Amino acid sequence: CQSFERSIIMTTETTSPSDPNVPAPAATPAWYKKTDYLLLALVLTLSFFVASFTATNSDIWLHLAIGQRLSEGTLQFGVDPFSWATEAVGDKSATYWVHQSWLYSWLFYHLYNLVGGAGLVLGKAILFTAAIALLSRIGWTDANRWFVLICLAMAALAISPRLLLQPTVVSFLFVSITLYVLNRAGAFRQANAETRPTCARWLWTLPPLFALWANLDAWFVLGPLVLGLCWAGAGLSRWFKSSSAIPGKTLGLVFAVGLLACLVNPFHVRVFQLPPELAYIVVSMTEPLKIPLPGE
Repeated sequence: CQSFERSIIMTTETTSPSDPNVPAPAATPAWYKKTDYLLLALVLTLSFFVASFTATNSDIWLHLAIGQRLSEGTLQFGVDPFSWATEAVGDKSATYWVHQSWLYSWLFYHLYNLVGGAGLVLGKAILFTAAIALLSRIGWTDANRWFVLICLAMAALAISPRLLLQPTVVSFLFVSITLYVLNRAGAFRQANAETRPTCARWLWTLPPLFALWANLDAWFVLGPLVLGLCWAGAGLSRWFKSSSAIPGKTLGLVFAVGLLACLVNPFHVRVFQLPPELAYIVVSMTEPLKIPLPGE
């Protein structure tokens, strides 16, 4: 055993980094470091092209009609001017119509008159490319850049069928902004995981974002939902003897202010209606269990 230990010591000494006879490890070539950014440019180009297809959804005419009525001042909020099913009939009162994307319709109408349909498709592709670019900044480190690029490329391809000329594209961008702000503020880090200080003040850009989002698309609920999950994660981290870099009280306060900011719209509390796709899932899960839902 002693001879074996001596041989290990001698081997370690002969291969010491301070030994001038031992060649230094080769440095990473500069061109190799730039390949990550080249691949990122290719992913962004892919994102732009998968979103640059002809608009085929028929609801663009609905947004154009609503935008025209808003511009003319003839639209009454809460009343659907294009459906007789929401009108009062006999003892049945009129159904209150919530159109969360009224601001999108107004912008859509004016941009259509300004740049035409081709310009709107181009703008849609730019918005989606910006969303992918923001997501690339989350977790972008030397150790996992390739993993981030692969995930973003797969995400762009998977979501491409949903990249219609609809307000949902705006929600894609706003979700990316929300995640970027949370990452920039340090909400995804542990208290002692990194020495880099947190920027909690970035969180206060989320309430104005939620207020604008609530007037653009029904999927604005994703913003408070993501922030609420971060708040819940900060509370659960205490169970595992760790703590979040952002105090739970700060996240809870921003979450409450963000919910109040969503009420800044013509429909007030009625704006909190689930999107049709999400509402269908909720109804499918609660109907077999006989769970009453609000509004029933």
